[in-house]
Amino acid sequence: MGVDTIAFNATISAYERGGKWSPALHLIRVMPRNKVQFSRPTWNAAISACEDGGKWEIAVQLLNQMAHSKMELDTVSFNSGMSACEKAGVWEQALLLFSIMAQVMLEPSTITCNAAISASGKCTEWEKALQLFRVMRWYQVEPDRITFNASISACGKSGKWQEALHLLCVGVQHGLRANVITFNAVISACERGNKWEEALHIVSVMTQAGLLPTIFREHPTKKRLESMAGAKCR
Repeated sequence: MGVDTIAFNATISAYERGGKWSPALHLIRVMPRNKVQFSRPTWNAAISACEDGGKWEIAVQLLNQMAHSKMELDTVSFNSGMSACEKAGVWEQALLLFSIMAQVMLEPSTITCNAAISASGKCTEWEKALQLFRVMRWYQVEPDRITFNASISACGKSGKWQEALHLLCVGVQHGLRANVITFNAVISACERGNKWEEALHIVSVMTQAGLLPTIFREHPTKKRLESMAGAKCR
């Protein structure tokens, strides 16, 4: 890698960290005119800049250009592209990139799976989200809190309260430090499934964890659950 390439990479990375996708892409266009060779970090930094800038279409274009340039894509390349699509709500494209990644025999990382699970949840494909969760075990990829939150949320949006509760239990067994997002997703699943007792139990667990007093004191979900419980008892 030449000195010019290293200099361009450093500048593009600086723009990427600053969330400035437009100047990063300008440098990508300037490099061929200055006869500067591209490297994998060059492409990855530019794709990541598009992710932070919400420019998923350009991120996908850069992935295609990277492939056509005979540059071997790596997990970081796909992670940035998938995250850009997932954040923009383009779940179909995110899942397509995940399938392409498998086709080129690249093993996913936790970030990869999290983006795919989150994309599945946004399109209410809870079964797909759980399938991806199981795929992580097959690849020996460790789930993190984002993994559990995204998986539980995917189940919650479809009212799959049993699956959501099961994931919460699995997470606790794995040492998951559940946060407000985790509990919100489980409560939402129970609420959608009209399981008010289970939902109120989760609220009680939150209280014991010290989360309810600061987070749910005026939370609309809590009020709806209390209303549901009152209606059941009358």
